[in-house]
Amino acid sequence: MEKAHSIWIDDSRRKKIPLDGNITKQKELKIYKHLTEQGESSVNPDFVGEKGWFEKFKKRFAIHSIRIQRESVSADHKAVGTHQEEKKMKTL
Repeated sequence: MEKAHSIWIDDSRRKKIPLDGNITKQKELKIYKHLTEQGESSVNPDFVGEKGWFEKFKKRFAIHSIRIQRESVSADHKAVGTHQEEKKMKTL
């Protein structure tokens, strides 16, 4: 699972696609779902895409520029949600 996620991050960086913690978490869950559907036996059945997993993953693969981003209290939530959905669709 980590190898698939690492390949996706490298590919996104080569294509200059901006990544944040929320997008990577969603991709982690998508990769997990795909691997479990394929019967990948080495996939952790309790995986839920937690922040702790991603922080450890970043350390193992020396990834420093992706941060978990949080919305600002004053953000336009509708606009942010629309923008995030557009970004997700482009990267998936």
